[in-house]
Amino acid sequence: MTTTPATMTGSAATTGPAATTTVQPVLVGVDVGGTKIAVLITTPDGAILGRATRASSAGDQDGAAEAIATTIETALADAGVPAR
Repeated sequence: MTTTPATMTGSAATTGPAATTTVQPVLVGVDVGGTKIAVLITTPDGAILGRATRASSAGDQDGAAEAIATTIETALADAGVPAR
């Protein structure tokens, strides 16, 4: 599994009625296997914020990058991390 730092901003990271935007780091773990792609979004201390899985095919090399990116986007949305 590979982890990549990302940040959480906007309403998912805002606390209190002041609605100020803060930046909270998140980690993105990606597991690419022969039958599925799994993504997990956590805080640096390991609290799970979101996840996503998608079927994959070891033979479909051409669509692999797009499938990984889409699964990451789905997991970030599940975690409440806004798209950039």
